[in-house]
Amino acid sequence: MRPRSLGVIQALTEEHHDILRQLTRLFIEVESRKDTVETFARLRLELNRHFREEETILYRPLGAHLGKDSPIAEMIREHRSIQSALARVGASLKPHARRRTYFDDLRPMLDSLDKLVHAHVNKEERVLFWLAVTLWQGRM
Repeated sequence: MRPRSLGVIQALTEEHHDILRQLTRLFIEVESRKDTVETFARLRLELNRHFREEETILYRPLGAHLGKDSPIAEMIREHRSIQSALARVGASLKPHARRRTYFDDLRPMLDSLDKLVHAHVNKEERVLFWLAVTLWQGRM
């Protein structure tokens, strides 16, 4: 990894902000009782793409340098937990799953997804990105 890779951290941080905006948009649609299928599909697609990118361009090289005691394994577990939460929400959005209480049932699942995503982003930006920048700048 080289210092030129510091732009990767900036790009991933910007993607985090975009993902959090999409999550907020989803909450607004649910609160307004609007159809959320399209917004959710975009969020799910973006999160899965973002996870693949992080795991390939950040986690793999960083994990190779930091070794088995690094936070990488935990971050990957969090990706999988978020993907599971996305799958639960996605299943509830299918037309046959919709009931009269659809929006009321959806809210707790979105709250859970929101907590997982925010905690993961916070940890990644405060711990993992700091480790990456420190490593890339030769301070480790």
